[in-house]
Amino acid sequence: MRAWVIAVQDCKPYGVSGTPALFFIDRKGIITFSTVSVVTVDELRREIAKVAK
Repeated sequence: MRAWVIAVQDCKPYGVSGTPALFFIDRKGIITFSTVSVVTVDELRREIAKVAK
């Protein structure tokens, strides 16, 4: 799994317009998780585990 920091203008096609914004995009280019809020460590681990499968 890789992580990237993406510029705000690159987020617009995915409908992300606020900060803090977090989203995971699977290998098919589909957003599997998105939020415009702070997430807990447990939430982050759970969502990473899902997308890493």
